[in-house]
Amino acid sequence: MSSAPALWYLAQVTARNRLRAQLSRLRQPRYVIAMLLGGAYLYWAISMNASDPESPFANLGTSTAAPIIVAAALLLTSARWWLATPDRTALAFTPAEVHLLFPAPVTRRALVQSKLLRGQAAILLNVLVWVVLLRGGGGTLDGWQRGIALWILFSTFTLHRLAAALVRLNLAQRSGTARGRAALPLLIFGALFAIVGAVLWQARPDITAAWDSGFSAVFETLHTVLQQPAARFALLPVQALVAPVFSASSGDWLWRLGPALFVLTLHYLWVLRTDAAFEEAALEASQERAKALAKLSGKDMSATRSRGGAVSRVFPLPQWGHPAITIAWKNAAAAIRGGGWLKQIGLFFGIFAAALFVLKVTTGMPIEAMLALTLVWGAMLLLLGPVWTRYDLRLDLRDLTMIRTMPLSGRAIVSAEIVGVSLLHAITIYAFLAVPVLFAATDRLMRRDLLEVIGEPLPAMLTALLLVPAINLLTFTIQNGLALLYPAWVQLGTDRRGFEAMGQTMLTTGFTLLGGAIAMVFPVMLGGATLFIGRVWLGAWGTPLAALVVLLCLLAEVVPIWFALGTVFDRTEPGDVPGQRV
Repeated sequence: MSSAPALWYLAQVTARNRLRAQLSRLRQPRYVIAMLLGGAYLYWAISMNASDPESPFANLGTSTAAPIIVAAALLLTSARWWLATPDRTALAFTPAEVHLLFPAPVTRRALVQSKLLRGQAAILLNVLVWVVLLRGGGGTLDGWQRGIALWILFSTFTLHRLAAALVRLNLAQRSGTARGRAALPLLIFGALFAIVGAVLWQARPDITAAWDSGFSAVFETLHTVLQQPAARFALLPVQALVAPVFSASSGDWLWRLGPALFVLTLHYLWVLRTDAAFEEAALEASQERAKALAKLSGKDMSATRSRGGAVSRVFPLPQWGHPAITIAWKNAAAAIRGGGWLKQIGLFFGIFAAALFVLKVTTGMPIEAMLALTLVWGAMLLLLGPVWTRYDLRLDLRDLTMIRTMPLSGRAIVSAEIVGVSLLHAITIYAFLAVPVLFAATDRLMRRDLLEVIGEPLPAMLTALLLVPAINLLTFTIQNGLALLYPAWVQLGTDRRGFEAMGQTMLTTGFTLLGGAIAMVFPVMLGGATLFIGRVWLGAWGTPLAALVVLLCLLAEVVPIWFALGTVFDRTEPGDVPGQRV
């Protein structure tokens, strides 16, 4: 007897109950307000602004360069699924799913199909988000066509991520001739990555020369470079998926839809035929995810032991100060012992150092290029880093039952959570800023040019030391505020999300940027006035004085918010937070 009807019934009931749970939250005024604001934005984006000629995506259909460049970016992005450590999270099931489905008389293929079916809810939600963001006539037939194209794209990359995980795990479990057959997809995709990477590497002088002419010139140069036969061949499957998104008309969309559906079908059949070790791999992945979550929340002490058996040490908990310091210490210890935060620092440091090294080899690294690259990466870390660094309420809310037993007020817990993660992320950014300093320290001419730009080094360093935590306090306040006010609508925990969840991440980031921009208006104005006056009387030391004013203004804004969020924390019940761990 087929298990498909039972799995389909389970998916229907789960979706219906989830929808009911979400609708029941609308009894709370804050969810109603958020829904109305979101609806207003959708109405503006789809109905009022769908044909805005100033939209950055208004000319997607007429762009000839965008499809192949986006295809190259997507191909290189997917390389991490093949070349890095196998992504076991693509196979992981929740504990309830492992308990109910794995002992049941369900085939491995049915388990794969069940997992893919449940993942469609997230994919469809993010298709809607991306249709709105692209504003390609979201309320018209063109908008629905783009939505179908995005669904094909997201579904295919979800399948590709799952297939890559299965291939890598099958490769590790086999030997001899079977191992060689299992390695074939890895060799094929490795060759595709190498072809595109080699073409771009050979064209680096042209790309560097185009940099001086602006972004449009770089865009056109990349388009020309990727038109080479080898690159076009390597990008052919990805271009087939991307092409319908950039269609200019209904006829063009229909013509391009066939190859995209063909690639999607091939990926679906590929996953179904690569499910030999799925059950064992999924069980192992689920256990690893549970261990990772326990380690990040400080519950898995076995993961913190050294080879000698002793628990690995972090900085000791101070014997003085407010008891809320224990919250910040707990999160810092989890970040260090879990290893994710240290890996994040190493990743940012290594990628940025490699980028500067390539820039120095290809162009001699003029000081303007180094400062521009540093500014771009620094802004990315400041604005997007809070989305990735989650050692705060977004991690602890799922342990609300335990946190509420602490003899601390809600305002103390919220303040400690935000201050602790802000300082952690400040260390990440300071490590990033050390890269250009080290490059300048080893190059006399670069050091001279850098000093000409920034002036005296000590005031400049003090300015960075003050501004980084100031901005972190603001952005992490917004992120934690969203998680506390809307725990059912914000991703909690540290589970990595697939390619299809990018739209939801962009929405959260958009709210953070919008709220941060509004909150920064008064501090920037007052800091600018202080800088204008201070430079006259204090010279270079007027800059850190202005940074101090910005920090104090932001503290005056966020501290009352912390107290208000503390009241919300005290009133939040464990049942209000999905995925509550007991």
